[in-house]
Amino acid sequence: PVPIEAMSVTKSVVNLAIGRLFTEGLVSSLDQPVHAYFPEWRQGRKQDITLRHLLAHTSGIQNVRNTNVEIYPSPDFVRLALAAELEHAPGEHFAYNNKTLNLIPAIVKQLTGQRIDDWLREGLFAEMGITHFTWSLDEAGNAHGMSGLQILPADLAKLGQLMLQGGQWEGRQLISPEWIEQSLQAAHPSAPNSGLLWWRIAGRTRFHLDQAQIDALSEAGVEPAFIARLAPLMGVHESQADFTARLAEVLGDDWSDTLRESMAPAQSRGLSLSRREFLDWKGYAGRGYLGQYLVVYPDRDLVAVRMITADRHRYEDGRNFPAFEAMVDALLP
Repeated sequence: PVPIEAMSVTKSVVNLAIGRLFTEGLVSSLDQPVHAYFPEWRQGRKQDITLRHLLAHTSGIQNVRNTNVEIYPSPDFVRLALAAELEHAPGEHFAYNNKTLNLIPAIVKQLTGQRIDDWLREGLFAEMGITHFTWSLDEAGNAHGMSGLQILPADLAKLGQLMLQGGQWEGRQLISPEWIEQSLQAAHPSAPNSGLLWWRIAGRTRFHLDQAQIDALSEAGVEPAFIARLAPLMGVHESQADFTARLAEVLGDDWSDTLRESMAPAQSRGLSLSRREFLDWKGYAGRGYLGQYLVVYPDRDLVAVRMITADRHRYEDGRNFPAFEAMVDALLP
């Protein structure tokens, strides 16, 4: 077997690396300022950025979502992140940020004297029989944090099982259960589906379209004519299926295309048509480009992995096989 690039599922493994630091007492608080590791941030508003902000995607640091624009052309991912401007006050705004994730392996190295792959190999993977993996580096020798782990699907499943078992493996507590619990809490009020480098999978969900949401869409530049068409949708919808059915009734058979075109100004600001209310949670997942998944359903004692090599990838949609979690869920009683 050949290890497969885990893409952004790597981020969830990076969470485990920090979990080991937490378990070993090398990190006592996620509210530790990042300037403790990088003195150049010990001034201005960057001095308020904490390790928690990096893990929660709430640092406020400027980032272009497409990694081919800024990150991959850079010879030093760490220097690139440290030099980036601050767009929002730390902790104020959730924005998926590949750039700042590349600081995490550098912090691991400062605290342990080892690259993140060596730290995990000796302190976690060896205990679990995971030996066949590699980790990508930038030109300066920094391990990637946003992606870069090449691993066998069966070994990735082991890491999911470790999470499911509260950090225990064959009777040994490799990751603190407190860390697992902390990692799976909502990272920010505006992103209840995101934990600390794990995505939370909602159970029952309601969808709200109220005046506050309409005002936000208007301020974001959505055309008044489209907003006027939304009037019949105002209120609470008890499920995704209910909301989707009403969208089709109100906007017509081509509702999906209409929604995508009309909502473009709002989506560029991270806004969606409705406000989701998550009533409960049934699992969590690492998700990556190409359709890489590590899915954990604790109540069902289930771990599911889906990986594909880039040369076999045939999906044009950048989200890549988004139905995987729903497929797994549908197969279970």
